[in-house]
Amino acid sequence: MSERPRDTVLEDFVAAFNAADLNAIRALYTADAVYVSKPGQVLQGTEFFKALVGLLEYRPRIETKIKSTISSGDTALVIHEWIMTIPSKTGGVPSARRGIATDILRLEGDGIWRIAIDNPWGTHS
Repeated sequence: MSERPRDTVLEDFVAAFNAADLNAIRALYTADAVYVSKPGQVLQGTEFFKALVGLLEYRPRIETKIKSTISSGDTALVIHEWIMTIPSKTGGVPSARRGIATDILRLEGDGIWRIAIDNPWGTHS
């Protein structure tokens, strides 16, 4: 199995997120992708991207570090640590969020790996 899920999808996500490029972020997800916005709350499709627009307005920065990737055929489980720094609207001290994510990637028919399930809260969902 190619290392592509680990080597490109999350790197591309970080670059697109840090650039606040919603179109580039959207291209990294499957059409039926789901996102756990907070433990117990799952968003799908346009709900996720609408929520993301509000977050990106703050110009947050995210970093990730892959802990492990387990692949089987056209599916991969990627576990990674992340930290997001969000600037203060008033110029004060930025806030930080962090977690260990469990993401499912899927190799689609066009040969591109995309995120099918994005769970930044890992086992806390």
